[in-house]
Amino acid sequence: NDLCILIKERNSDEELLEIQDELIRVFGINLPKLVRILPNAKDIFSTQASTLHLYRKVDSELTFKGLCFAIQCFMSVISAKSRPIMIFLDDLQWADNMALGLIHAALSDASKITGIFFVGGYRNNEIQEDHAIFSFIDNLESYQIGTTKLDLDGMEEQDVNMMISDALAVFPRNCRALSSALFQKTRGNPLFVIELLESLVKRKIIRYSLRKRR
Repeated sequence: NDLCILIKERNSDEELLEIQDELIRVFGINLPKLVRILPNAKDIFSTQASTLHLYRKVDSELTFKGLCFAIQCFMSVISAKSRPIMIFLDDLQWADNMALGLIHAALSDASKITGIFFVGGYRNNEIQEDHAIFSFIDNLESYQIGTTKLDLDGMEEQDVNMMISDALAVFPRNCRALSSALFQKTRGNPLFVIELLESLVKRKIIRYSLRKRR
């Protein structure tokens, strides 16, 4: 839904008109269903087009298959090699079969969708071997959609030391003890390091010294 706002903000009036006309051509009388799925899609249309096409009465029933098809058609219109779109979804370890099925539908029609770069993240220590994410990846590959798998490990202790050094504006040697303690607590997870450091600041365990200017 937020993608519709970005389309509105980052395209010229001429480009929006082109997208609007193509959406009307692809969806036809079913255009109100798109707005039901993505309410912000109405902002892509001009006032005149909205009056003519978005407020028609249509069958209110919407199946999962119909939802997938609508998203697939929408993505085929708004994405192109000249107008690429990147989608990033984190915490896919919490996604169920329906959510992953919807993502698959948005990516799998390679004959029409040519300008999408999808990045998905999940925590491999929070899923079992039978999690739907693995069949999701296999299905993408079966549709000959190129995939790249990256394993992101935690930072090394010296990297945490440099991170804390930059954050506190001190020499690395002056925060080595703190960095070592944070590394032991977080196992080098960057998010956990930042959250723990912020917690120390909020609790005033770490404070700025006017005298030392650090």
